[in-house]
Amino acid sequence: MLASVPALCAPTLDHVIPQARRGSHKEKNLLPAHFSCNAARGSKALKGSILHQKRMSSGTHF
Repeated sequence: MLASVPALCAPTLDHVIPQARRGSHKEKNLLPAHFSCNAARGSKALKGSILHQKRMSSGTHF
């Protein structure tokens, strides 16, 4: 069985503090992100990342 990959612009929930770094599933730790952006960031911290700078300058990711 092959796993399907969502469309690159599909909405996902992104963890501000990644689960790999003990981030929680609580609402305050979740932000919307495109699948491609979420996958590209992986387990890196959001703060200081290029994605974080884009979100802060635009006010939202979508």
